[in-house]
This record gives sequence, C-alpha cells and structure tokens, in this order.
Amino acid sequence: MRDPELTHGHAEAIAAWAAGLRGQIPALAAALQSTLDAMRAEVGDEGFGRAAAAHPAGGALLRLAAGKLSLSHLGCAGPQDLIRLAGQLGVDTAPAP
Repeated sequence: MRDPELTHGHAEAIAAWAAGLRGQIPALAAALQSTLDAMRAEVGDEGFGRAAAAHPAGGALLRLAAGKLSLSHLGCAGPQDLIRLAGQLGVDTAPAP
C-alpha cells in the first residue's frame, strides 16, 4: 500500500528537514558547552552537579562534563530527542514539514 500523503515531494521535504536538524548538532553542542561553562563559572566545580541536575538539559550537561557525551549525536536517538534538547537549551529548530 502507498500512503497518498507521502508523495515524492513530501518525502524529500522530510529528508531535507531531518538533514537540517542533523546539521544543527554542532550548534547544539556549542550551546551545551556554553551552558556548561557558564554554569561552572557561576557555581564552581563543587556546585556544578546540583546546578546541572536542576537544568532542563541536566542529563546532557552531566554526561558532557564527565566526557561521556558523543558530540556527533549528543546522545539523541532521533529527531524528537534533538528537538527536545534544543528546547531545553533555548535553541530554535525548524518545524517538521
């Protein structure tokens, strides 16, 4: 069966959107690092764990600080995870087609 909504043009739009989202990974990694650096500057190493855990992107911040976060995918399994992380960091993403 073919889904009439998944025309060739629509499939291309989804592929372009997904590629654009993947293209934002370096900017998200930079935002995450910037957040981590600012947090450490504000609360120091002793208060970092508590402050990071309270942040919406706390899990990613803690993994980044521990050197356990892949900068190639930021621990995100798919587009929804990337969109969620972007929202937690205050970074806008293109809406899905």
